[in-house]
Amino acid sequence: VELEEANRINTMITNIFSSFMSETNFEGVSGNVQFDKNGTRIGNFVFYQMRYSSTNKLQKVQIASYNFDTDGFNIAFDLEPEWKTGRPPTDRSTPVNVVLNQDLIYCMDVIIGIGIIVAVVLLIFNTVTIMKPLIANSAPYINTIIIIGCIIMMSTCVLLGIDSGTPAVVNGDIDLRMIPQSAQNRYSSICLIRLWFLTIGFTLSFGALFGKTWQLYRVYTYPKLKDKPFKHWNFLTIMGLQLFFDLLFLCIWTGLYPLQRSIKQNESDNTVKIYEYCQCENFGEFLGTLYVYKGLLVIFGLFLAYESRNVKYFYINDSRFVSI
Repeated sequence: VELEEANRINTMITNIFSSFMSETNFEGVSGNVQFDKNGTRIGNFVFYQMRYSSTNKLQKVQIASYNFDTDGFNIAFDLEPEWKTGRPPTDRSTPVNVVLNQDLIYCMDVIIGIGIIVAVVLLIFNTVTIMKPLIANSAPYINTIIIIGCIIMMSTCVLLGIDSGTPAVVNGDIDLRMIPQSAQNRYSSICLIRLWFLTIGFTLSFGALFGKTWQLYRVYTYPKLKDKPFKHWNFLTIMGLQLFFDLLFLCIWTGLYPLQRSIKQNESDNTVKIYEYCQCENFGEFLGTLYVYKGLLVIFGLFLAYESRNVKYFYINDSRFVSI
């Protein structure tokens, strides 16, 4: 049988069945059997709730009825229905957007803004007074890099408080699964910016401090260096290596498995809680590698700081505070 002929036969059979169903009308065991034009059975229905009586006997109590010909759906009962949750069950799950507390975000943004302003003031002060002996002997260029790293990391905290939510999402007028594609793409971009800012900011701030500590440790292990000026190329080499590995790692991660917006749903008690987060393939492996790398760097830095805690070096006059 050809395809067109098969389709014609199927249509014909469907029409025959539809005709028979529309003409069906008889009294069955469950009552009158009849169908409307959509194939829905026409009839009267009674809804009961099974519950225990005062004598601890199971009984059925009518709570509603449906009459197709007269009054339609009618809720009428002699005894008040009992519900496990204290209220009638819903006919569908209610979506609930789990978003960050907006008031808390605003408070944190104000605190972070104050921190960034203070950092900028210190950066300007460090630049203006760079030729003063006290500042010049504290490795001001390293201090500048530390301040820039701190500003980037504080900016990352602001980004962590941004989601793809709009006032409609926060108010619950639309759930996170239905937001426009442009908002989803924006959140995916924020995911990538967070990763890059946090990694580079940490390297600039801690890495520069690590460079200072490394110089103090060299003075501790080679006392003859104590009277020699600080060599910036030593520091630049350390910073350059750290930034190189960071950029290489981030480029591989972003190029192969870029972070994307994802949602997670947890359903309980007729409520669907919707969470929004950043995710990608092999996310755990990449994040674990980053944590191990940075963790080992921190541990090694703590070791250097402990070993050089009593070193006094004229060309880094804040050496004691660096170790702390």
